[in-house]
Amino acid sequence: MKVISLGSGSKGNATLIEMDGKYILIDQGFSLKELSRRCDISFKDFSAILLTHEHSDHFLGVGALSKDYSIPVYMPKALDAVCSDRLLDCDVRYHNDVEFEVEGIKVSPFRLPHDARYTVGYKLQKGEQSFACVTDLGEARENLFDNLVGVDTVLLESNYDEEMLKSGPYPEALKRRVSGRLGHLSNQESAKVSARLISKGTKNVILAHLSENNNVPELAYDTTAKYLEKNLNCDVRIRLLVAEQDKVKIF
Repeated sequence: MKVISLGSGSKGNATLIEMDGKYILIDQGFSLKELSRRCDISFKDFSAILLTHEHSDHFLGVGALSKDYSIPVYMPKALDAVCSDRLLDCDVRYHNDVEFEVEGIKVSPFRLPHDARYTVGYKLQKGEQSFACVTDLGEARENLFDNLVGVDTVLLESNYDEEMLKSGPYPEALKRRVSGRLGHLSNQESAKVSARLISKGTKNVILAHLSENNNVPELAYDTTAKYLEKNLNCDVRIRLLVAEQDKVKIF
């Protein structure tokens, strides 16, 4: 299995997962030109695009990629009202949070609390390989952990540092939105989620969707690393990694 972060943050998100030679793209928040610059794998080899929600940093280029390269788009039916006009002539397939398969890869969607029309995370599994994408959520509810028990690699939101957000330039209303139950996970919250996932079998955590105004990669990493060192009471070897907005990273 290979996880390729083509970019992660408020300016665009796209994550490419390879399992046994099959490629699935989760979100496409870039123009087609920018995606081409970042990705050296032929779009014709993509088996599917999985859409988490309709915010532009996840949805901007989905329609163009799907239409130009005949790639099916999987998404909740609830997104049809806000996405359909930009997915004309695309092969749209509604999953409605029900497990389905793409090229032998089992895909399990699950609901996330976020201030979009409808937001989901995805778990992908083939044989002993497993991956989950969990970004854009205001809090980690119990169903999150129910869905992620034993997943090898989790791409997990670590959007903001609480002190940076508090003292930063955002207006108060936006600060409340980001830190609210339908906003985003902080570094501190992500650290706690990481510890719980690792205790249930996760081996690799990729911190993602970092705010360019309220976070830096080193701070996100250090916050979770220190929390795990202090609180994790199990003898496991893990990899803690960070996806970034302007860098393509292969994990």
